[in-house]
Amino acid sequence: MTSHTMIFILFLLSVSVTFISGGTHGDFKRLHQVLTTDYNKDLRPTLNSSEPTNIKVRFFLLSLNEFEEKMSKLSIVGAFALSWNDFQLEWNPGDYGNITRMFFPQSSVWKPDLLLINPYQKISPLGFSDMKLYVIHNGHVFWSPPDVFEVTCQADVTFYPFDEQTCSLYFGVYMHTELEVVLDLPARGINLRHYTTNSLWDLKHTSMTQRDPSSLKLILVLQRRSMYQVINTILPFCVLGLLNIMVFLLPAESGERIGFSVTILLAIAVFMTIVADTLPGTSEPSFPRLCYLLTAELVINMLVTVLTILVLRLHHKPEHQTIPAWMEYVKTKLLCGYKKGDSK
Repeated sequence: MTSHTMIFILFLLSVSVTFISGGTHGDFKRLHQVLTTDYNKDLRPTLNSSEPTNIKVRFFLLSLNEFEEKMSKLSIVGAFALSWNDFQLEWNPGDYGNITRMFFPQSSVWKPDLLLINPYQKISPLGFSDMKLYVIHNGHVFWSPPDVFEVTCQADVTFYPFDEQTCSLYFGVYMHTELEVVLDLPARGINLRHYTTNSLWDLKHTSMTQRDPSSLKLILVLQRRSMYQVINTILPFCVLGLLNIMVFLLPAESGERIGFSVTILLAIAVFMTIVADTLPGTSEPSFPRLCYLLTAELVINMLVTVLTILVLRLHHKPEHQTIPAWMEYVKTKLLCGYKKGDSK
């Protein structure tokens, strides 16, 4: 049995106590027949159609499956805890062997059609055909549909790998207006009692708010765990930048200056490829500052390589060959600037 299965079982036990006091098989059969006879699951459970049906909503976040920046995809595992009152499912426990609660298939009882409005691929209703609803004798109905929710979340990688992502999940009641079904949020936050931490992302903040009476919004704020990228990308990159200037300490007669400089250049190019594979392939809405740093270091290394070649060219220049005029001009300007700096 997987850890997710165990968490889900504990969740069901926490939101619905399943013990049943008294009652024989005949009592259950008779009660089920009475409640389901003439029951119409297509009719909203209210005596007065002008009054809305109040749905109390809670959300339990179980785990964060993945956040794929390149595909702008967030996947989480969670479960809603919905409750409402259905007058058609009321009974007197004394008439049925003191039975106080029962389970009904979700396909046989009215339930709110709560849909994920911003899915990553397809829109589908909550729950599945074998899911049960928990009903108390006073007509109070509990429904706890778990699911894997995949939504589109645009990644902001400006400060990668120290970035923070904010993703939203929008849910709304389908085929009912805000005057017919009202979502009530007893708790404005997301329940994290059964949440399993993610190795790549730290959950910094969560909230659940209403957009309007019949829709709600879940907000997840994620902070990247950056230690892996720091040790495997940024730290080696800083070491390469330090080694880059060491090329001028090598003796010109060693014959290793150009080879050393080109090796550093190729290493930086490889690191740029590694970082590019982990980032979205678009320039909007943000571009990683780390890529600017890598590009600047690549340009600097190219200049160092060019200067190394020029220095070696001059070092091994035959004595009878004159220095090019453009190089004399550059040397003169640099010397003049140096003398002016000393005079100040």
